[in-house]
Amino acid sequence: MSWFLLIRELFFSSARGFLSLVAHPVGYALDLLTWCRFLQKRRETTVWKATRADLIVYHQARRGGLGPLSSDPAAATSISAASWNRTVAALDKFYQWASAEGYISVLPFTYREAHFLHGHHVATMQRNTAFERAARHQETKFLTMDAYLFFRDVGLRGRLSGGAEDSAFCGRNGERNATFAELLVTTGLRLTEANSLVLPELPAIREPVPKSVPYLVAPSTAKGQKGRKIYVPTRIVRQITSYSEIERANAIARGHQRGVYTRWPHPLRVVQASRRTWTVQRGDEVTTLPISRLTPQVRRSALLCRADGTVEAPMNLWLTEHGVPMTSSDYESSSPHDLVVLESHAC
Repeated sequence: MSWFLLIRELFFSSARGFLSLVAHPVGYALDLLTWCRFLQKRRETTVWKATRADLIVYHQARRGGLGPLSSDPAAATSISAASWNRTVAALDKFYQWASAEGYISVLPFTYREAHFLHGHHVATMQRNTAFERAARHQETKFLTMDAYLFFRDVGLRGRLSGGAEDSAFCGRNGERNATFAELLVTTGLRLTEANSLVLPELPAIREPVPKSVPYLVAPSTAKGQKGRKIYVPTRIVRQITSYSEIERANAIARGHQRGVYTRWPHPLRVVQASRRTWTVQRGDEVTTLPISRLTPQVRRSALLCRADGTVEAPMNLWLTEHGVPMTSSDYESSSPHDLVVLESHAC
């Protein structure tokens, strides 16, 4: 199988379950694609026949400043130790899967025993020696609360520093962006975790009104597939409800006007939804799926449908102005504009 067919089968056809093992398929696909192309162009071998010697040369190419596909040192730059370790993690998971499925008999990695304290006991695990110990995370810079509030109100909501509406603000999704930011700040949710919320996953507010409500982060959307319980402030739940009833509803109406939902690629048709499960229709077959097992990709493909098959809306909570699910890059691409707005008001 060629490396191109391999990538297509693993990440688009979900061949034999590999896709269910990874939390970020796009990043894994890029790491594996670069590795496959390196083996083909620089080592004249395939991903199934790669050896530790190939991995050593790959490390020299990626960390030494020589691009994996170029023989000109001036045409490439080295990646950081943290980026290299992320690549090793992706390749290690791939080769462990390939070994378990019988595609290979020898892994291109070597392992050593690592010991760590787990509670009052010493646990032992196998650690890939290709990881670099010197990898350091970049120093995190924290916003003060005042700086965050300024960013939220001026950069996201488009208000003047005094609180009045800014007539020059061109944004159309201020409340969505501000509510999303509030959710991240008050709960500690990661971007992908928060962006994977679906309706009606958040708990309802009941009397007597508590200060916060519990919410279980689904393992399928969490980093490392480690679900956990968090508490969402009641005021944030109310803001989300307000966004859903006004801004989100308008986005869905625009989506219907544009015929977006009639051209939806590979829709997962949900005919009934609760906080815990979806009832899904595939042809004449109706099945029940637990929401906790649905990956972000599956959630983005889901459409809420009536009994006659008519589409009502996407299941994803956060939508673009045209009624399609937001992606992580959608939030990141708005940052330069927000920074320009902030700088203009800070002068």
